[in-house]
Amino acid sequence: MLIQIVKLVRFKAPDTADHPLVARCVTALKRALARVPAFDGNSQTWPDVMLAVVLLTVKLRRPEEFEAAARPDTKAAVEPFAATSLAKKSGPRGPGGDQGHDGRRALTPAGQCHAQHCNTAEADTPSVRPCVLPVR
Repeated sequence: MLIQIVKLVRFKAPDTADHPLVARCVTALKRALARVPAFDGNSQTWPDVMLAVVLLTVKLRRPEEFEAAARPDTKAAVEPFAATSLAKKSGPRGPGGDQGHDGRRALTPAGQCHAQHCNTAEADTPSVRPCVLPVR
């Protein structure tokens, strides 16, 4: 459901209404969040880790729906998992993280992309294609 929502919203044409499936997926996501089984966010068992990964992804991608529909015990269980090394290594990195200007490159400590061609004034203009080289 979450992947469908993200795809439909991210790749829609500008200034157009959301696809009808977005509303259905959001409703289903809220219904599912209310029914999440109890789990331990500190657990290292595979089922708990996988459930925590999914819930953390929902929390990061659709925070409004997560906050509105998830039970307090679910929210409380996601918090310790978000602090684990696994979540930090595999999670998305936003402003202040080590993500590059295009979402695919790591930044140097000075906040620049590792690739020399990205360290130019033109790299920040919309007409220049973003760097697609793998993260080092």
